Amino acid sequence: MNLEDFRSKCNTALNAMYQNAKGTNELAFVFSILGIDSGAEAPGWQPFVETQSFISDILWLINSPLNNDTKTRMGLILYCHIVESNYMYHVFYNLLNTIKGKEPKVFNFLDLYTGSKPPSVSKKLKEIKTVAQSVQLNSISELLTDVFFFDIRNAFMHSDYILYNSEFRLKHKGSRIFGIGYNELWGIIKKSVTLYDEFLSCQRQYLTSFPVGYKITNRKSSQGYSVCDVELLVDETTGYLKGFSTSDPLPLW
Repeated sequence: MNLEDFRSKCNTALNAMYQNAKGTNELAFVFSILGIDSGAEAPGWQPFVETQSFISDILWLINSPLNNDTKTRMGLILYCHIVESNYMYHVFYNLLNTIKGKEPKVFNFLDLYTGSKPPSVSKKLKEIKTVAQSVQLNSISELLTDVFFFDIRNAFMHSDYILYNSEFRLKHKGSRIFGIGYNELWGIIKKSVTLYDEFLSCQRQYLTSFPVGYKITNRKSSQGYSVCDVELLVDETTGYLKGFSTSDPLPLW
């Protein structure tokens, strides 16, 4: 699959997930896309802004006059940064759980913690794939499978690799030694950048999809009783959703 076809695949799969979640529970959808603590934090605390800047910086370096091995090292740094991006995983997980009928009251993977130990990225990915398949969104699971190869991440981050003769050689798993040609490796790196770019595009699209003064009314809890109306707070200058407020004493959920 070429990169443009993969971009189209990302766009279709992500929009299906966003639209499905929004149609299932609009307030839970708002929680899912607002970010960590659902807009309760002050400005300047959303990590995706820094990730986006970092990606731009590394791509600028890659496109500068460096030799192929140096460009590949920069590409691997970029790939590992995207692979470790908690923000994207948390949005996916909450959107999928919204479709499943759960309410993402906290923006994290608390249900996957072992005591105070947070889950690993591989465990988060496994859970996201499981939930995606349970709500018949296998396309999301396929995207993650297309992009994330933890042998690459682990070998690079633990310095158990060699760049030799236009090949990325992995030594991370002891006797399991194998190589990936630069063309194949760059295909994976470019897919990771494409997925993250399409994710941010969806975020922008849906965060700016609500008019100023929009209210979510006539809400019912999962148990069937009435819950409060909610007014979404939209920045009148940028058009971005930034939070919400309640207008009556009824419970939120």
